[in-house]
Amino acid sequence: MIELLGRHGMFTLDQLTSLLFTSERSARRRLEVLRGLDVAIRFRTCVSPGSQAYRYTLGHTGAYLHAAARGEPAPRRPAWERRMAELATSPRSGHLLGVNDFFARLTAACRSGALELVEWLSEAETAVLSGGMVRPDASGLLHGVNGVIEVWFEHDTGTETVEQVAAKLDRYRLHLSGWPRTVLFELTSQRREEHLHTAWAETRAGFLVATTVQNRATDPTGQVWRLLHNPGLCRLDEIGRTP
Repeated sequence: MIELLGRHGMFTLDQLTSLLFTSERSARRRLEVLRGLDVAIRFRTCVSPGSQAYRYTLGHTGAYLHAAARGEPAPRRPAWERRMAELATSPRSGHLLGVNDFFARLTAACRSGALELVEWLSEAETAVLSGGMVRPDASGLLHGVNGVIEVWFEHDTGTETVEQVAAKLDRYRLHLSGWPRTVLFELTSQRREEHLHTAWAETRAGFLVATTVQNRATDPTGQVWRLLHNPGLCRLDEIGRTP
């Protein structure tokens, strides 16, 4: 729990349940204990009833333990509290939750399926892996009966134009085309997906590209992925294979 919150920022109760627990009840109980110890804290910016799920992240004690486990300097409480306030009010917090939600769904699907998620890197960790020339929102490595699947992940919130999203492939082609990784895009709607594929009609990426839509990808390992220049849908283990 400490490592997960420390590396990936924040999660909702539903996401933590999918990642670490067998039931929401057990997740809630564990989080209450951790909150009492200042290992975890929770917040929400919209407080009217039912308006927003609580977001959970590390409290100062949790941050201290996470830093100690990684051999890093311990954060001072005022600085940590300022950092958490900035996280809570950041306009990118919704994007971060969206990225984490995808991997929570992926983790849950892998638990009962044929794939195993063996690596999930945050945006900051992925930037180190990619050399910082391209900044995917996350990256992952999965094992399955057909081999290894390596992915870069892009989460779309609809705030960028279709042209801006489409142009991201140019940066991948320029800087990361030598990597045997599939670029996965999760989009906000099927209409936006159609527009994106239309914008890519003349694109020759040189690597695998696949898109899905959030309400279609409740199970990201399923037959929910559309490949570049292919209107059909395929399973995650049918794309991006390496021996």
